[in-house]
Amino acid sequence: MNNTFEAGVYVTDNTAHSYEDCLIVGNKPFEQIWAKGKGKMNFRNCVIAGDKGSNHGIMLMENGAVLFEQCTFADAAFLCKIDDAQFGQLSMRNCILTRFSDVFLTVSENAKRRVSLENNVYSAGPGMQFGKKIFAADDWKEYQTVSGLDKESAWLDPRLSGKLNVELPKDSPLHHAGKLFGRPTRLGALLPSSVWELYEKTRGDYASPEGVKSRK
Repeated sequence: MNNTFEAGVYVTDNTAHSYEDCLIVGNKPFEQIWAKGKGKMNFRNCVIAGDKGSNHGIMLMENGAVLFEQCTFADAAFLCKIDDAQFGQLSMRNCILTRFSDVFLTVSENAKRRVSLENNVYSAGPGMQFGKKIFAADDWKEYQTVSGLDKESAWLDPRLSGKLNVELPKDSPLHHAGKLFGRPTRLGALLPSSVWELYEKTRGDYASPEGVKSRK
């Protein structure tokens, strides 16, 4: 989804949505995802990339519950901000976050109970903000201890390459570094070739009030 003039994906009602093997990238001028209602959103094996140079995050998080499992996030200001003024719940496992211009995630101390982070990889960003402090690579262990978040997560370079620079190399140890039901699994997304083929076919298209149009 890269041709909308709002968020690529959004929920405003009390509904449940699942997204698997999706490429959500470059939607302008807002975030890629809006979680505004009381609904549930599950993302599995998705690549979600922002608009380079934008000050918007990947997701506008207000209410509801959002799960990310084996997703790759790249090229955005930040993932989202979770504070005391919202009621949203975030779970993120076995994901890769890289090339962020601002802190990856902001979590207030009171909002900690609504956030679950586990076995993720972070790279190329200023750090994580918990409460009023920003924790970077040098004080990563302190962040894990103080926040109680990101159990078994790490700060390391995933060495992504390929299309949009979001693909793990075939020989990457991260293909087996994740954990799912006690078994090794891949970190980040690995999209089917059919998804990339559809992206190449439609990436020149754009949405307008009159319908989808092509710049080709």
